[in-house]
Amino acid sequence: MEHRYSRRKRIKTEAIILRGDNIFARGRCIDIGLEGMKIHVTQFLHAKHTVEKNSLLELEFHLPLSRNPVPFREPVFVVYSSAEEIGLMFTQYNSELHLTLRKNLYGTPFPHENEPNILPLDRKYTAMICQALLTN
Repeated sequence: MEHRYSRRKRIKTEAIILRGDNIFARGRCIDIGLEGMKIHVTQFLHAKHTVEKNSLLELEFHLPLSRNPVPFREPVFVVYSSAEEIGLMFTQYNSELHLTLRKNLYGTPFPHENEPNILPLDRKYTAMICQALLTN
C-alpha cells in the first residue's frame, strides 16, 4: 500500500524525463505532491516503452506560481512504471522547488503547524531558511 505524507494536486504541466542528458520520455503530469509526481507518458523516445523500478532519472518541468521562467530539473527515483504512467519520487530538491510546491499545494510557501499531512521535512527547511536569514 502506498503511503503519502502530503496532499496531492492535479496540476497540468508538461514534463520531460531524462536519462543523463538524453530525453527518455515526454509526458504530462497527472498529479503532484511534495514527495513526487505521477506522469502520463505521451511519448517514449526509446525502443523499450517502460523504465525499470528503482531507476534514477531526471525530471524537467514547469510549475504554476513559479517566479523562475527556467524549468525545474530535479533528480527522481522511479517508484513504479508502466507503458502509460510513471510514478516518480523526488530524491532531493532545492528550496525554490519546495516553496513553489507548497504554494501550489497549500496556497502558501510556509508550513502551518496545525495543517494535516505536512512533511516533517518542512520544519527542518523552515529552520534552515530562518537560520540563513538571521546569519546574513
